[in-house]
Amino acid sequence: MAQAVLAKTEYAYDPRTRLTIVLCLSSLSVFISDVRWLLGIFAAAFLLTLLFKGKILFAVKQFKWLLPMFVMLCFAQSLFGAAEGVLLQLGSLKLLSIYGIRQAALFSLRIVIVVLSATILLPESSRRMIQALSQMHCPYELAFMVTTAVRFMSVIREEFSNSLHAVQMRGADLKHIPMDKRMKVYTYILLPVMSSTLFRARQLSISLDLRGFRRSKERSSYFRLKMSAKDWMIIILALAITVACLLIYFL
Repeated sequence: MAQAVLAKTEYAYDPRTRLTIVLCLSSLSVFISDVRWLLGIFAAAFLLTLLFKGKILFAVKQFKWLLPMFVMLCFAQSLFGAAEGVLLQLGSLKLLSIYGIRQAALFSLRIVIVVLSATILLPESSRRMIQALSQMHCPYELAFMVTTAVRFMSVIREEFSNSLHAVQMRGADLKHIPMDKRMKVYTYILLPVMSSTLFRARQLSISLDLRGFRRSKERSSYFRLKMSAKDWMIIILALAITVACLLIYFL
């Protein structure tokens, strides 16, 4: 096995520290079902994103669909949920209720926390993430597939955006055409994008085979990550706070 050496990098935190923070925030948002608690977790996620220099602007751009989704969930949960605090009713149909607003707020806050915490991982390079997962005894193939899938999401998004811009440059105003025709346009765009993505995946698979990927059962690496005392302190503190919050909430 090749001798492992410590690579000197300019990164302030180990990727495993970032992964632990994301895991703690996501777990709290899933297990806790109280709006006040989730607002506190959201504030903590925002501060941690600033601390770890996450891409907040990227997260904000993803939230442009959040308000329409919140409104839709309010009506859906009010219509099919429990009849608690009905605010707007049409005959026997409950159009808006306190229960529906609360459930929509819970779901929306969870989405915001998960997306915001995920941006903590964005400053890390894919190579460091793969190495971190490998040193956590995660199979290298699985770590490689996860990081590659994340990168492919941005590729699919870029391909779809380019195709959409090409359609708009030909004079198609998607904002002022009927919904059925708009869906047809999106279908025509989606099929070439998926075809291009599958072609890229096939080319990547061929490249990996030519380079002998998975030829040996064990992989060695000259690149090693070493956690500092600061990383250990952050991880222990994050896990302790997460466990304490869960115990206080459930007990």
